[in-house]
Amino acid sequence: MKILTLIAWTLVCIYLGFAGWARVQSEQKIEISSTAGPDQVQCGEEITFGSLEDCLMYEREKQTSALFPWVFNIPSFFGVIIVSIFFGSLGGVIKVLKEITLDKLQISRMRASILPFFGGLMGLIILGISILVPDVISANEIVVRPTTLLFLTMFGGAFSDKAFSWADAQMTRIFSLPNNGAE
Repeated sequence: MKILTLIAWTLVCIYLGFAGWARVQSEQKIEISSTAGPDQVQCGEEITFGSLEDCLMYEREKQTSALFPWVFNIPSFFGVIIVSIFFGSLGGVIKVLKEITLDKLQISRMRASILPFFGGLMGLIILGISILVPDVISANEIVVRPTTLLFLTMFGGAFSDKAFSWADAQMTRIFSLPNNGAE
């Protein structure tokens, strides 16, 4: 049952993670010319582009939309959120697989299910930090790099249990009330 849980998590994370990544990539790379100049390129039967590169990018987006038809119907920012959550969850799956295979631990079905969930939460936290920190120190527009985010969230998801333990210890240390002898 644990193996089926891990296989399900892996397949869902890979599909949805790459769907979000494709959405973010298309937003950043596809800039179709709004004004076609004298070097117009005919793509398909009715679409004209300003350059061959624009036509090729359009064709790539059509292929991506065939694999992930729903992803272009959601607001563009959700692509970044999807990447963060599902690659963070994939990091959690990697953590469980490491514990089973390398550490030779007996993992409960609950742990096999919950670590990917916590990995997804850690991915969301990493997204928040990657947006918040540059926003605090700079007045420029924030552009999240999807490939960097993909690997950071997967790494964060793999170590989410350690990160949550560390954050809990820090919050306890910072916000603990002085002990007045009463326990």
